[in-house]
Amino acid sequence: ILVNMEEATVRKSGGIDAAAGKVWEVLLEPRFTKEWGGEFMDGCYVESDWNLGSEVIWKDGDGTPFVSGVVSDIWPESLLIVGFYDDVSSRPPEPPGEFKETYALSEEDGRTILSIIAELGPVDEETFNNASLLWDNALQKIKELSES
Repeated sequence: ILVNMEEATVRKSGGIDAAAGKVWEVLLEPRFTKEWGGEFMDGCYVESDWNLGSEVIWKDGDGTPFVSGVVSDIWPESLLIVGFYDDVSSRPPEPPGEFKETYALSEEDGRTILSIIAELGPVDEETFNNASLLWDNALQKIKELSES
């Protein structure tokens, strides 16, 4: 696969045998985000109230912030876009950098398709490949948590 590392984007999608409301809960509720977020880093968790313009801060197991961003767009049970800062100490109203995550949900007959787009910005191929694998693992964990 030829990847433009200046505009590296991970795209993942999968079917989940659960209603969009349940998948949404797994995406945003702390008891679940700690589990699927752990696919990226042991013990990591996110703090946010998930309102438009609100801060989103991912912290490691010791509570140290390692990435921060802002809710750029949100449509409950349908769409969440988080723009991340290049510097973890940045806060709103500063504009986010190139790194952005989009979570899109569509439900049909009680089954949800979750699509995740992680726009990484300029990264090397190894970083891109690692991110792609981590998103595979996270999507699988989100599916498990949503279906249980």
